[in-house]
Order: sequence, then structure tokens, then C-alpha cells
Amino acid sequence: MKICSKCGREKNKNKFGNDKSREDGLTDWCKKCRNRSGRNWKKNNPEKVKNSHRKWRAANPETHRQNGRIWAINNPEKVKEKNLRRHNISTEEYNNLLKLQNNICAICGKPETITLKRKIKALIIDHDHITGKNRGLLCHHCNIILGHSHDNTEILLNAIKY
Repeated sequence: MKICSKCGREKNKNKFGNDKSREDGLTDWCKKCRNRSGRNWKKNNPEKVKNSHRKWRAANPETHRQNGRIWAINNPEKVKEKNLRRHNISTEEYNNLLKLQNNICAICGKPETITLKRKIKALIIDHDHITGKNRGLLCHHCNIILGHSHDNTEILLNAIKY
């Protein structure tokens, strides 16, 4: 047993973090007090937290990208909500557009076939990169075609001729 120097409560030693510099090898504050203190510090120092995160992302771009991918795979509904907000479209508007297009791609006329965690992905909101105006819903493959051609009709026509 050990007494937390922050809350003054006697707690089991497993309720304390490790600290090799301490004689008993444990932190002075219990995990609960340390967590509360950390949350309060973050709440009171948002700019420092933001700068710290920015520095970490710059120093660890691949890990940051990988963490983002893992988060996206585990949070498909949040990704969908984020995409809807980014394209300034409500869930209702998206569903109406989906219904209008009969749940198929506006270009190839086929349903989406790409899966993520054994579920078929939602059709992607296509938009004009210059005006930002939403044009319709596309499957992954058609969206890639437009993206790689930079919406340039000459490139697309050359690809057709090829």
C-alpha cells in the first residue's frame, strides 16, 4: 500500500505509475490524480498542446499517416460524417443523391465494389476542385480516374483514344 501525495488516499501499489528515480520505484501521485492533472493542464494550455502535436506530426509523418489509416478503418461512420461536412452536404442530402442515382456510380453506372473491413464502401462525393461544387457520387475507381487526370478532359480523351 502507498499514500498518494496529491489526494492523500492510501491505495494499492498497482494504482501508481513506475518511476525509476524514486526509491520505491513508483510515482508520488496515483494514476488517477496524474491523469486528472494532465487533462487539466491540456485544457488550460491548448496552444502548447497544439504546438506539441504539430512538432510530433512533423517528426513522425509515417506513424501519423499510419495512425490516421487505422483510425479511419476503425471509425467508418466518423469518416463519413467528416467527408459530408467537408463537402457541405447533410446525411439527408447524401441519401437523396444516392437514391437519385439508384445507388450506382454517376460515371460507370455500377455499384461500389471496394470493401473495407468486409463492408462495401460508400460512394464518394465528387466535386469540382475549382468551384468546390458537388457533382455527384462516384465509385472508388471512377473517382481515381478523375483525380489522376486532374479533371482534364484532354487527358481523359487521350486515354480513350489510347
